[in-house]
Amino acid sequence: NLGNTVPNVLNNAVTSGKTEAAASAIAVANGRGQTTAAADALVQQFGRYGRTQSVAEAFALAAGNNAVATARVLSQTASRARSLGYINQFARSQADAFVAARRRGRIYGYSDAVAQAIAFGGRDTARAYGVAFATAAAGTSDQQAALAQATAVAFCQGGANSRAFAQAYAEALTVDPYTGCTV
Repeated sequence: NLGNTVPNVLNNAVTSGKTEAAASAIAVANGRGQTTAAADALVQQFGRYGRTQSVAEAFALAAGNNAVATARVLSQTASRARSLGYINQFARSQADAFVAARRRGRIYGYSDAVAQAIAFGGRDTARAYGVAFATAAAGTSDQQAALAQATAVAFCQGGANSRAFAQAYAEALTVDPYTGCTV
């Protein structure tokens, strides 16, 4: 049934604010070979339609349920957002996702998913998260606190997670704090 493809489920769920359904679709996308299609749907939702908060909530929930599957979709979403010119919208959605994950008690899963996404996507994903980290650091006090907690989780875990966050921070440090432009 074509109506039940992951991108269709994501589009319908995000549009109607059904974040649990969107989170479930994110978690199964990789297993169904629809990671890129799911990423494209999510990029359109926050990029074209401005639904950053719904996408943020869905990612926070999905990471708490399955960090590895969520990381695959996050990595593709970062890559697609960069290539389609929606990097600032991606950054805002991720700054909000840190807050949503913290509020829902899923900051450990979300931190792990972000670190794995950076590891999967390499430098392109690290660059996208550099913008997201800079956005959160310059954002609301909730965004700052959530990013700080996620960073603490990654750095305390050490290994690949701390290296991934450090790579994104290296990119974030090249973002001009006054203009938001990446140097």
